[in-house]
Parts: sequence; structure tokens; C-alpha cells
Amino acid sequence: MIHDDLASSGFPGCARYTCFGAGQRVTQEVFGGQNWQQDRALLSPMLECFFIMTRAHELLAILAEATKMDLSDAKRESIAGYIKQLNPTNGWDIARLHRFAQSSLEHDIREFFTSLRHGI
Repeated sequence: MIHDDLASSGFPGCARYTCFGAGQRVTQEVFGGQNWQQDRALLSPMLECFFIMTRAHELLAILAEATKMDLSDAKRESIAGYIKQLNPTNGWDIARLHRFAQSSLEHDIREFFTSLRHGI
């Protein structure tokens, strides 16, 4: 809701770049509304989480686009499963983000996208 006012509010970088909501999710969900501007000790862990969450949100955006395709029920079930994994029931926390970063989920989803391209 604030995207149109980001540049005038001192966030010109955010206005030119989309993180697909990863920044807000890290701040609100992972760090409970805390921010690195008020607590400099949070800068490094928040940036690390932001980098990982951005990867998850990019995948979610692509999966959302894939749902618009003419796909088999099995492919649609795969997409739904991936979306569920990228939206943990209890939300994201630092440990879940690190597990995602070290898991094969991102690779598996990218392989799934490749299968769509090749009609497999």
C-alpha cells in the first residue's frame, strides 16, 4: 500500500526494485517488527534472512504465474505443494529460512519449471 510513496519516504531503492514482499515479511514475521535502523546488531541477520526470503518470494511469484498455465492436475498439485512449503504453517523464522537455503527445495522447484518448459 505504501509502494507509490517509497521514494518520497526515503526508500528510493525499494521503489526501483521489487522483493515480492520479502522485506516486509522478514521485518514483520521473522523479526517481529524490529528493524536494523533502530538496532544495528540486526543488520547482518536481517540482510541474510532477506536474501533467503527474496529467493523464496521469487519462486512464489513464478509459481503463481505457472498456475495460469494449462496444466495437468498432477502439475497443479505439485505447484500447490511447493506453494505450501514456501508458506510454512507456523510462518518463517531464522531456522526455517536457513533450512530452506540448505534444502533441495529451490532446486526441485527450478527443475519443475524446466519440466514445464519441455512439456515433461
